[in-house]
Amino acid sequence: MDAGFINFLPGTHVEVNISMGYKDESLYCVAPLQLGPLPLVTYDFWLIGKDCCQASKRGFSCGSAKHLHSSGMIARRVLADDLDYYKLAVRQAEAAYGIMAAHPLFFEQAKVDEVPEELVNQAQQALQHYFLGYLGFQFLLVILAIFFYFPPSERR
Repeated sequence: MDAGFINFLPGTHVEVNISMGYKDESLYCVAPLQLGPLPLVTYDFWLIGKDCCQASKRGFSCGSAKHLHSSGMIARRVLADDLDYYKLAVRQAEAAYGIMAAHPLFFEQAKVDEVPEELVNQAQQALQHYFLGYLGFQFLLVILAIFFYFPPSERR
C-alpha cells in the first residue's frame, strides 16, 4: 500500500463497464483495473482521471483506458487532495454495480519513461544508509565486545 509506481501484469485492463464519475466542481472519474475476464471479489486498484467520463454513467476515457495492455501497464500511485472525491466515486460504483472495494488504491497511468530518476536516487540512498547503519552497528558491537572482554585493568 506504499508503492509509488506499480507495474501491472500483461493482460491488465481497465473495466470501463464498472466506471463511475462523481461531480463536484470537476468530474472525478474512476474505473477498476482487472486481470482476466472473471469478476473480482474486491476491486481495490482504480485508475482515475478528471473530466474524462460521464457522471453516474458507464464510460471511462482517461489515458489509454480502452486498450488491452498486453505488455503490462505502469501506474503511478496518487496521493492528492482530491482523494476524497475519488473515494466518493468508488462508493457510487459499489452501490450502482453491486461490487465491493475494501481498500481502494488510486492510480494514474504512467509511461515507461515517466519513472522519475528521483525514485532511483532515493532507492540508492536508502541502500547506502542501510549499509552504513549496519556497518556502524557492527563497529559498535566490536568496541563493546573489546571493552567487556578485556577490561582496562587487563590491558596493561
